[in-house]
Amino acid sequence: MENNQARKTIIICKKSAALFWQRTDINLNKMKVKNLPQNYCYKIRKQDVIQVAKDLKLPLPLDVASVKRSNNCSGKTVRCHVRIRNYPDQSYMSFSYSNYNVLVDSPELLFLEMAKNMNFLDYIKFGYELCGKYFIDSDEKIISRKPLTSKSKIENYVKETRAVSGKVKALDALRYIADNSRSPKETSIAMHAMLPIRKGGYEMPAPLLNLVTFLIKDAVKIMGKEVLEVDIVWEKEKVAIEYNSNMFHAEPEDLTLDAKRQAAMQTSGYKSFVLTAGMINNFNTYDAFMKSIRKELGLKDMEKELDENYAKRKEIHSQIYFNSPTITLH
Repeated sequence: MENNQARKTIIICKKSAALFWQRTDINLNKMKVKNLPQNYCYKIRKQDVIQVAKDLKLPLPLDVASVKRSNNCSGKTVRCHVRIRNYPDQSYMSFSYSNYNVLVDSPELLFLEMAKNMNFLDYIKFGYELCGKYFIDSDEKIISRKPLTSKSKIENYVKETRAVSGKVKALDALRYIADNSRSPKETSIAMHAMLPIRKGGYEMPAPLLNLVTFLIKDAVKIMGKEVLEVDIVWEKEKVAIEYNSNMFHAEPEDLTLDAKRQAAMQTSGYKSFVLTAGMINNFNTYDAFMKSIRKELGLKDMEKELDENYAKRKEIHSQIYFNSPTITLH
């Protein structure tokens, strides 16, 4: 094997970095945290790009970063993105194999960079995916995984950057992101709950997602175990939403388990409300449900503002739940 100095450096960024982080075989503990190397080789050879993309099972064109404007090339094989500024520490994750040193946008840098390439709602969803316990693969299947980062890590990173394009949008989007979502539906429910009324949301405080909740003794008798992981919960107010996608098609044993969960939650002092896929598909039913959660949380009566923004809320509901996220690369 060649020594480290002989290896060629490839920096994977933007959409290709996002696809890289969708891999399920990534071991963060075996990757090193780095910034752009001082001796970065400016020349990017297409044969190296093709080889790295093949090895990492990434589609072409591969998005790569360059720190030299003259190297701003594009084509069927490679898309070069010029990076001439210094980023904070921990901006890249690196690993080496064969003849290559590979640097990949860290999840924190990737979130900041993608601000320029996604609309606001899709961008929020992207943040949930980075901070959550799932990702959506190229076949639109939901795949479980450990979170790549957290809201606080991204927020600290973004604040540490100097004046860069996308910083304001990134900090704004983070206001509506929560850690530990397990599915796109949990993501949609949480973000829609938090969005301001003027932006088509319900202006609720940030919930906790998939919180491990310890049950009281009587509730343990109901469930047969001491803890439950609650989908969406406002812990201070003891209000919870449980999403159920199969309410009308579930097996009898599943319905029994759901009933036990509800009983155990109520016995432990929580007000637990079930939101089904059918309710989400009917906006008026969904809207009434979400407004009832506002009341359970004891929020200020804003019925006038809610009525004035009904059309906006319906539009955002459609975009959040039924539109597929898109990435536009510049």
